[in-house]
Amino acid sequence: MTESELLKLIAHGESMTLEFKRDAPISANDLFEAVVCLANADGGTLLVGVEDNGQITGVHQKHLEMTSPRLEASINNRTRPSAGVRATRVAVGNVFVDVIDVPQAKRVISTTDGKTMRRSLDVHNRPECIPFYPDQMPSRLSQLTQYDHSAEILSNTTWDELDPLEFERLNQLLQDNPNSDPSLRDLGHLEQAKALGLVKTVDGVVRPTLAGLLLVGKQRALQEFVPSHEAAFQVLGAEQAVEVNQFFREPLLKLLQSLEQYILVRNREQELDWGLQRIGIPLYPKEAVRESLANALVHRDYSLRQAVYVRILENDALSISSPGGFVEGVTLENIISTEPRPRNPMLADIFKRLGLVERTARGVERIFESILRTGRAAPSYFGTNRQTVKLSFSGGEADLKLVYIWLEVQNRLGKPLDWATLLILHQVALEGDINTNQATQLLENNVTHATMLLNRLLELGLLEARGFKRPKTYHLSAAVYEQLGKPEAYVRQRGLVATEQEIMVSSLLKAKSEITRADVMRLFTTLSEDQASYLLRRLVKQGKLEMVGIRNKAIYRTVQK
Repeated sequence: MTESELLKLIAHGESMTLEFKRDAPISANDLFEAVVCLANADGGTLLVGVEDNGQITGVHQKHLEMTSPRLEASINNRTRPSAGVRATRVAVGNVFVDVIDVPQAKRVISTTDGKTMRRSLDVHNRPECIPFYPDQMPSRLSQLTQYDHSAEILSNTTWDELDPLEFERLNQLLQDNPNSDPSLRDLGHLEQAKALGLVKTVDGVVRPTLAGLLLVGKQRALQEFVPSHEAAFQVLGAEQAVEVNQFFREPLLKLLQSLEQYILVRNREQELDWGLQRIGIPLYPKEAVRESLANALVHRDYSLRQAVYVRILENDALSISSPGGFVEGVTLENIISTEPRPRNPMLADIFKRLGLVERTARGVERIFESILRTGRAAPSYFGTNRQTVKLSFSGGEADLKLVYIWLEVQNRLGKPLDWATLLILHQVALEGDINTNQATQLLENNVTHATMLLNRLLELGLLEARGFKRPKTYHLSAAVYEQLGKPEAYVRQRGLVATEQEIMVSSLLKAKSEITRADVMRLFTTLSEDQASYLLRRLVKQGKLEMVGIRNKAIYRTVQK
């Protein structure tokens, strides 16, 4: 790291991944604890010789003799498991700063003295190091996908804690759902429980796992042994007034049905005439609701005493929030395309075998597809943070003209449009145009996918390209705008037709004796440099203008007759 890079880093101030430590001198234990603190969160950088306010005071004279390799060895030898840090010393003026890069720990680590810390945010949203207690560690390990809380055997429970009525509900689901595992359908309750991992035999005694108690446990047992399990359905009216506020502590299969029913009674439909068919367009597509609710219940952090919240807002937006942030490797930038990383693998597998969620790891894709097919905006994970995953559907009226176009294209192709195609087309319809960079960002930074898809939409006649510069810009085709009933919007997007362009250039030359390419670009704000040059060259070839000079320094005049 160079001095300028270090100064730029310090200028950003402390954060969850950047810690300043004054060396006055700093004790070895304080140094090791600071490293452990960063490692048990997101990792980051520790700067020794920098005050909390960013003032650089440098490494203490007492520590100047310790080289970077010795500092690395000291820290790595005094952390368990080894933190694996890398250290460099950077000169800033006449002092030095030790830069210690701390990788994120894949397991909970501590100092060799047994001190375990973690980085967190205080009530003022400022980073701090706080104690990391044993009861908090399962949550962290499950976030790192190193621990399956749902597979844990509840040693104080027995078979009697499971509810025969919930087993009947499970059996009914297996019989009614064609996507369920057929090998489970003809088994008795105990055999089903063992096959699904709902129970384990310990010293000859059958005991439920957490997944088993959550799925088919008696409500009393759930309240006693899983006090964190809770869900709420709320309807918020004007000014966030609570119109419905229902809390549940039911086993998961019953809870899923209850939440679906509460949403269903508010799930109005619009009708679309398509040929001889009348197609219902729901406010909340059933498959999106089922997948979203199941994800919230399956992937939540059951070590946190917080509820799953399902809220319908005044504008019919639907919000589903679940305790526990994304697991390691899942981000807002890759939520659709990343490989599945369940927080509770056993519970996730049970839901797949029951046919309650997508078995091909396309659950989030299905949510996006089903919402976009209603002509509404894509779902949003805005509001997700380290403590909560929040998924929102926009609600409101469906754009039936867009739905009509989706149906026409699907009918032509003989297959449904996928989430990526729908997302690109909806974004273009909403914003007017899109360029390759924007499409790449929408498709989670997959430039190959974005380029192939844009070219495919060109071939299908759904998009048209505009301009010659990179990144290329695309807008809806004339045929699509006509179907939307907005032909004037196509004209605005495509730009003025050639005769109108010539008339306006002629008018400009009446006001000015000569013009440049820059003048034309100011006149037609939608034209690129290449397009403006092409227009002027065309008028020169037609004998309507004469060019004086070359290339970008050329000026253009009316031909005198």
